[in-house]
Amino acid sequence: LRTFPHISTNMTCLYLSRTAIEEVPWWIEKFSRLHWLSMSGCNRLQSVSLHISKLKYLEKVDFSDCGSLTEASWNDSSSVEAVATDIIHSKLPVLDEASYSFPGNLINCFNFKFNLDRILLSQPQIDYKSIRLSGEEVPSYFTHRTTGTSSSVTNILLPRTSLCQPLFRFKACAMVDSKSSPRDGHFEFEIQVSCRFKGRLGKHFDSPCRPHKFGKLKGIHLVIFECCFPLNEDNAAQAELNYEHVDIEFRLSNLIDTTSKLEGVGIRLSHEFPSPE
Repeated sequence: LRTFPHISTNMTCLYLSRTAIEEVPWWIEKFSRLHWLSMSGCNRLQSVSLHISKLKYLEKVDFSDCGSLTEASWNDSSSVEAVATDIIHSKLPVLDEASYSFPGNLINCFNFKFNLDRILLSQPQIDYKSIRLSGEEVPSYFTHRTTGTSSSVTNILLPRTSLCQPLFRFKACAMVDSKSSPRDGHFEFEIQVSCRFKGRLGKHFDSPCRPHKFGKLKGIHLVIFECCFPLNEDNAAQAELNYEHVDIEFRLSNLIDTTSKLEGVGIRLSHEFPSPE
């Protein structure tokens, strides 16, 4: 298969992995019911139309191992800003601003040498449930980062209004190393994130652990995702106890491959998100 298929636009899933397709055309937008697009291993894929961002039901996009993709592959006759205004959107209740989709899996796209810090800073409206890509360093965009193999970010100063909000939000990045894995195929793992809010005189309260599931291949990869912890009325009342800091802990869980490990984590609190211009 060398060209994007002219098939029913009522499809909800398209599995086009390891084909010789060279372009995702502008009329991808006609697949209005599409939830899942897999094009991993399409080594001849060179161009993806930004019209893919008009698919409001699209939940998962996999362009891993597409070795010919570059940052220029995402250039389009329509500007990102213009595309963003057409999106009706998001299933995530915390993302109410206009946003556009970003590919969720860019693992082993070695020619895709974009500056992730620039992308995240210049496009605050970018929409993703998670992004996975090859990388061996937590980007500086994440203002609170660990050193070495620590999996906890501690003593983060909280803005006064944090615990008065219905949601405590932050963006997270975890660097997962599975180079020593005996498994060569695709496998799933889970990152559990928990928070401890700390105040004066040793007072604290713990949030429930929130699991985030991912799939990956052998190697060192970055996973970037958004965390959202509901704060109920009881927790909101805790703000009166002058909680000033938060510890955020990450735990990697993988029952199939016990050799994988966290090599670094980073977070960026919601009040540090850049504002759309």
